[in-house]
Amino acid sequence: MNQADCNTCLNYTTTELKQSCPRNKAASAWSQFYLVRYANRDHYGQLENDPRTCVFNPMKASNPDQFNQTLNELLNELSTEAAAGGPLHKYAVGNATAGSLQTVYATVQCTP
Repeated sequence: MNQADCNTCLNYTTTELKQSCPRNKAASAWSQFYLVRYANRDHYGQLENDPRTCVFNPMKASNPDQFNQTLNELLNELSTEAAAGGPLHKYAVGNATAGSLQTVYATVQCTP
């Protein structure tokens, strides 16, 4: 996604949020490419665990314990990477192999 596409998405989302929620003092919208959040309070330095997204995968892990261990290790690695990014690079993506031929994918984002 280039800067022009990012600006288009941001402007569209902001307009839609204001039209859909005209009386709300806070709103959030997100996709795989961005997160837009506004509120009548300061966001800076505040821990926010929402919005969060879980996507259900109908395939079952052949070894759930190994899958969960791999997922935890991947999320710890990615959260460290995202937190260490500069002011304009607070995200990380990656994958890891859990068992034979099972790949775990994850994306994390931190806000300063």
